[in-house]
Amino acid sequence: MINFAFFSVKDIESFAIPLSDERFNSVPIMNPISKDYEVMRTFIAPNILKSIAYNLNRGVRNLRFFEMGKVFFAGCEKLPLEYPALCFAMTGKERDYFWRDTGQEYDFFDIKGVFEGLASRFGLNFSFVRSNEPFLNRGKSADVLLDGFKIGWLGEIEDKVLHLFDIEQKVYCGELRFDIIIQKGSMDVQYKAIPRYPQVTRDFAFLVDETVPVSTLIEQIETISPLITSVGVFDMFKKEITSIALRVVFQSYEETLTDETVNALQEVIIQKVTHISGVTLRT
Repeated sequence: MINFAFFSVKDIESFAIPLSDERFNSVPIMNPISKDYEVMRTFIAPNILKSIAYNLNRGVRNLRFFEMGKVFFAGCEKLPLEYPALCFAMTGKERDYFWRDTGQEYDFFDIKGVFEGLASRFGLNFSFVRSNEPFLNRGKSADVLLDGFKIGWLGEIEDKVLHLFDIEQKVYCGELRFDIIIQKGSMDVQYKAIPRYPQVTRDFAFLVDETVPVSTLIEQIETISPLITSVGVFDMFKKEITSIALRVVFQSYEETLTDETVNALQEVIIQKVTHISGVTLRT
């Protein structure tokens, strides 16, 4: 998408952003073309939602948008602070009609996967923690951290915000500071040999309190050994408490892994994860 680099103060208010937030620190335009474009934008998401609403009103319900452009903030200096930001959004289904299935609607993990793919391409490792952004659904959102510093957010936009933009279906959106990604990331491509030795997979099931992000479990496991090459969720269900099933892949590039080696790592995984408050092994 290419939208105007300005919007209205009402757009900021529609996202329920408090006055103390830097996104309210906008730069006014002396001669705006209309009341709807009275200040320079401090984030991209409002104009993306307007584009989604425009398409929905014309019968196009399955959408994936992205826009990269500058955002602007008033400061103490004569000129405003500005930096490039990157915004993604998706709504509807990946595809409408297919003879094998009816098509799944986009969800939180789709937008999170976009961010993870971007991080991988730049050789970065994003961390995801629970977000307190006022315009995001608390149970389906996250702040994006790089080296402990918040560089963005992602998740499901709150219904009350969508209604202000005349949108009546779920929208998943996220925005990042692209200047930090350029600064810390790399576009160099690195290659490695295809493994000559077989991989080993082990499955683990944990009972997890709802206050514990699944990403915490995955990050803890990934740091245990370089022999752990992949950790992912393959099953989840919730009754009184949430049950998470994780599949861990072990791989050596130097030798065939023995049961003794994998069993030892398995015990370390169980001990490390169950030491997290709110997590127990499912038996």
